[in-house]
Amino acid sequence: MPRQRNPSEESKAMKRMKHSENPNRPEVCDEIATNKISKPRKKRQRMEKPNWLLLPYDITVNIFRRLGPVQILLDVQQVCKAWHQICQDHALWTVINMYHNSVNKHYDRSFLDRICMNAVDRSQGQLVSFCIKFLNTPELMRYIAERASQLTHLRLVNCHYSMYKKYSWREFFEKLFLLEELNVKFSCVTEEAIVQASTHCPMLTTIKIRVYRNSQYPGLDCPRLDGVLATAMSMTQLRHLHLSGYLICRKHLEVIISSGCTHLETLDLTACFSARDIISLSLREKCIAQIQDMRFPSDWMEKFMDDDADDSCEMM
Repeated sequence: MPRQRNPSEESKAMKRMKHSENPNRPEVCDEIATNKISKPRKKRQRMEKPNWLLLPYDITVNIFRRLGPVQILLDVQQVCKAWHQICQDHALWTVINMYHNSVNKHYDRSFLDRICMNAVDRSQGQLVSFCIKFLNTPELMRYIAERASQLTHLRLVNCHYSMYKKYSWREFFEKLFLLEELNVKFSCVTEEAIVQASTHCPMLTTIKIRVYRNSQYPGLDCPRLDGVLATAMSMTQLRHLHLSGYLICRKHLEVIISSGCTHLETLDLTACFSARDIISLSLREKCIAQIQDMRFPSDWMEKFMDDDADDSCEMM
């Protein structure tokens, strides 16, 4: 019975045979030809997770402020002691954006009101800017007025509430002595509210009002244009007036001209509705002469038409 060869002996025999055929061939070539040289594997560089605790204090406060009161009070402050201390600082609560949107829709509105009240308390009277969206409780407005005497910017978006008889707009605005900007968008704010704001807020320089068209929402209370213009023209401290959603007629512009509103720097009517033929060229020139930055309802349409004309010329 023939003896079986060991695999190592066969490889040695092959080396001897190749070496005899070419004696000048180095043995290294045989090793390269017979053995596979494995390349060293590159070590994977592990991505180090950022340490959020090492961020500067101001940047951390700025990030938290963008999250909103609900996320801060329910989630962020429970992460660690350092973040809990930051959430207690009144500097985080000088600007509050409170809203009822898709993120907070599973919370009850009364619960969101309590969250907002807690945020106002944490500001320690240093609240400067407040924006409230889709919340409609007069209790919350009263709470803000009584504890935010330093408020300078107030924005109400889709706040479909009405004040009590026991608590009027006068009682609300007379506590906001330092208010500089009032921004009302699609909210039930009556003409009386604008009058009371102009009376009790001597620092008020900017009024922005956007309303629904009466044909779409006939039951929604909104300040009448005649009353808004009459109030605005009597406010010598008012500098910027932005109106949206109103139907502008010639008589409204004549009220502006006859009042001699030299104090008004900006009058923006670009989102209002108006027929181009009712605003004569002479009336436009008078408005432009009295107001530094005057924007008519048709200005945005003219710009749009000019852009289309330029595009058509390029295509031809």
